[in-house]
Amino acid sequence: MQHPLIPLAAAIPPPEAHQAAGQLTIILLLIALVGVVLVSVFVLLGLRRRSRQRLAPTPRPRPDPGDAWAEAGARLPLEDDDSIPREPGSA
Repeated sequence: MQHPLIPLAAAIPPPEAHQAAGQLTIILLLIALVGVVLVSVFVLLGLRRRSRQRLAPTPRPRPDPGDAWAEAGARLPLEDDDSIPREPGSA
């Protein structure tokens, strides 16, 4: 009489197939690990660059030359200002 596990043993692949499958699994896991490391490095570099931009002082807009004339005119002293040196005898 045949043992009941003999047909089951015939279905098990030979050890060479197990070794090849194990090597393939290790290779795929290494590729996945390298991918995860690369993605995390790029994400961290992107976050670092964004935080630098946020912390950097914002450049001040250059004033319009016409505004400089208006601003200088606004700073001229008024006629009734006491800081204007007056000639003696002028009201």
